[in-house]
Amino acid sequence: MSEKFEREERYIVFKVKDLSEHKLGWVRDVIRLNDIPIVDAVVVEAGWPEYESTWSAIERRVTGEQWNGEGLPPVGLEVECTFDSWGYWLKGKVLCYGEKMIFMEQESSKGDGKFEGSMNPDGIKFRPVPTPEQIAEQERHAGLNEMIRHIKDHPRGTHGVGHLQELKIHEDVVRDLWEAGYRKQVAP
Repeated sequence: MSEKFEREERYIVFKVKDLSEHKLGWVRDVIRLNDIPIVDAVVVEAGWPEYESTWSAIERRVTGEQWNGEGLPPVGLEVECTFDSWGYWLKGKVLCYGEKMIFMEQESSKGDGKFEGSMNPDGIKFRPVPTPEQIAEQERHAGLNEMIRHIKDHPRGTHGVGHLQELKIHEDVVRDLWEAGYRKQVAP
């Protein structure tokens, strides 16, 4: 992992349409006669809207930096997205950006497959897809909260101490139970 990413000149690119047929032939002869290897590449011109985001994606790859959820996600990344009005998050993959729209492949909210679509990025929220460890921690947190709720709702759930002390006792007990492997059993 490099500490700082610096752009460097690695390629010389000619736009074929900018060369006369004579100059293009000369360039091809120079390449062939000098055994200069040809690289298959995608070129993003400086005037294109994708230029800076392409450099950002290369920098993240070179430095090992991951997208942290701020700003728009890079093209090709799997993310979760939502609008405030949705009330849920959908997994999707950023395909490309236009001047005013983002194009994504998304899971259907009905759970019946994937679709490709475009949307205006204004008002949409993105976040990284949770890791398995983050999902496990979310499940653990939800399980602990459910156990605490059951203790609090039980008629003998009080201990003759102040509310904050009682809550601390409940948290300690359910954390110990969780770590011992106790989970809510689903009735058959």
